[in-house]
Amino acid sequence: LIECKCPEPAAHCEYLAGKIPGDYMAQIVHALWLTGAGYCDFISYQPFFPDGKKLVVKRVERDDAAVAAHDKAVRGFLEDVDREIERIGSLKGAA
Repeated sequence: LIECKCPEPAAHCEYLAGKIPGDYMAQIVHALWLTGAGYCDFISYQPFFPDGKKLVVKRVERDDAAVAAHDKAVRGFLEDVDREIERIGSLKGAA
């Protein structure tokens, strides 16, 4: 898998330092969960940076514990949605 970003310069600096924000890590874990892939390459490109600093590629290996926790959270959310749909359907005047 790949997760490609073309961020603002300040964010790209963070990526050059090896940091991937939590929101992007959540996207990566979700993609790993969906596909069963073993890793995802996080790619950041900033065209205004000097040569050698324009591109960052960081491999994120699959973390089975994180994927399992995500699976549990998603299934819990879907159960909540099902309960809410059932509750709405049982309201008076529901078509």
